[in-house]
Amino acid sequence: MSCQTFDEIVNITINSKNELSDYSLNKQNCLKSVGNPQLLLNILKNKSIDEIEKMDFENDILTKLTKKTLLHEVIYQKHFRAIKNTLEIYNGHARNHKLIQKIKFHRDNSTQIQALVPYMFEMPSQSQNVCSCGVRVTGHS
Repeated sequence: MSCQTFDEIVNITINSKNELSDYSLNKQNCLKSVGNPQLLLNILKNKSIDEIEKMDFENDILTKLTKKTLLHEVIYQKHFRAIKNTLEIYNGHARNHKLIQKIKFHRDNSTQIQALVPYMFEMPSQSQNVCSCGVRVTGHS
C-alpha cells in the first residue's frame, strides 16, 4: 500500500520536571512508525524543553549518529524536527498552535502532547523522495 499522506503524528510525554520522558512518531493514516518510533529517545530523554529548543540537528544529533546515509539522516531529522517544533509551539515560542491536537495533564504532573507534523515542515528538497517510513517514492512533489 502506498502512502496517501506524508503527514505524521508525534506523541510527547513531558515529566514533572519539564523534561522529555517519552515520545513516538508515526504516520498519520496508517500509524506505522517512522523508522524506530523512539529513535532519539536515548539522546533526548531527560532533556528539558528549553534544552531541546536550543539544540541544533547538525551539531547535537548528527554528530552522534554511527550510520550517516541520506536515509538515516532524513529519518533522524524527521524525529528531531517533529519533537522540537511541537515543543516550541507548546512553549509558545512558535506559531501554528492548531497543529497541537491534544494535551493531557496527569496526576503525576506529567503532560502528554499530541501534534500533527505536516509534510511541509519536514525535510530539505534532496530528501523529498523518501517516505516517512523510509521507503523511496517516485512522482511525489
